[in-house]
Amino acid sequence: MKIGGLEFKGPYWDIDKIDEDAGVYVVLSLHPNGTFEVIDVGESGWNIPEGQGMRKRLKSDSRKECWKQHLGTGSLAFAVLIERNGEKRLRIEQLLRRAYKPPCGTDPWDIGIQNINDGKMA
Repeated sequence: MKIGGLEFKGPYWDIDKIDEDAGVYVVLSLHPNGTFEVIDVGESGWNIPEGQGMRKRLKSDSRKECWKQHLGTGSLAFAVLIERNGEKRLRIEQLLRRAYKPPCGTDPWDIGIQNINDGKMA
């Protein structure tokens, strides 16, 4: 599925079906007519394989209550993009957050992480 011009795997309704790999994840409110709303955007995968991939991150995410509050009439779904380059993951996350302005989470650029290449994709 395309999100922000990028091809994501999904949608997934079951977190257990998501790869335990480094990447960017998007939490969605998916509506029966095929439209969706972006509820949250995040990235995971630092220090893989010892670290936390997307599946573990989603299972333990502290923003689950926020997801439920913003679900509306849609069903909770997830889309993932495998990306092992950490700097690129952060840029993708930033671009998606700026494009969709999800109600859950914080833009990492707003909390002091330096903007890499002025937010442009490599």
